[in-house]
Order: sequence, then structure tokens, then C-alpha cells
Amino acid sequence: MLSNFTALKSVIAPKKGLAALNYLGTVGYIGALSNRSSLEFLYVTGYQATGLKTFEFSMKHYYNPNPIFEFYSGLGLKVLGSQNNTDLHSVVGVLGFGYQNFTFGYSFDININSIRTYASGSHQFTFGYNIFCKRVRKKGFCGCPAP
Repeated sequence: MLSNFTALKSVIAPKKGLAALNYLGTVGYIGALSNRSSLEFLYVTGYQATGLKTFEFSMKHYYNPNPIFEFYSGLGLKVLGSQNNTDLHSVVGVLGFGYQNFTFGYSFDININSIRTYASGSHQFTFGYNIFCKRVRKKGFCGCPAP
């Protein structure tokens, strides 16, 4: 089991003298369920110069009780892979809300592979501001899929 932890450490830690370049690609779709509710489907893939590759599939539900306030919740699956075939899998839960152009969120990753013996997961708090997002409906939905 210790070898798994050592492999994880070598996958995530950047190599000396190598700039950590990150490349991300995102494809998403937002579909309306009603005039106050919508679903977002999102696929994110990424690559770092260190050899770490990421893939994430997620779904979020948005609810707008009024034009300037929204709640969201979602689930996702995240896979991190490296050149030495050490894969890390996690299930991601997301909760948050938005007010006008501000967003506040919380997410928790639950590890679902052998690394869970050493780490149970991670917490993430998010604060965001939508600069170039245009409201696509009267109820205030932003038409920009976001990870």
C-alpha cells in the first residue's frame, strides 16, 4: 500500500526545472427544465507538462427562485491519470448559490480507489464573478457552462 502513496506523490508533485503548463478543454450544455430550473452537463479534460491528465464528467441542477438569485447542486466523476498509469478516481459533490454576477460554492471529492486508505477526499470553496456572461433568459440564467 505504501507504494501507491509514493506513486501518488510522484504524479502530483511537479518535476524540478519544468514549468507547470496546464491545458484545459471544456464542453458543456445547459438545457431548460422549466422557466426556473435547468440542467448543465459538462465534460472537462486537462493536461499538464508533468504528464498528469484529468477527465471530469459532471451534471448540475440550477434553480432560480427569482431573477437575481440561484441555487445549484451537482455530482461528477473525476479521473486523474499519469504516464506511469497511476489513476486516481473520485466522486465530486457540489453545492452553491449565485447572487447577481457573484457565485459561491462548496465541493467535496470522495476518493473511490486504493488511495482512500491515505486520504479520504478534499474540500474546495469557490468564489467567482461572471465578467462577460450575458443572461440568456429573463429568469437570470447565465449561459456559460463552468467547471
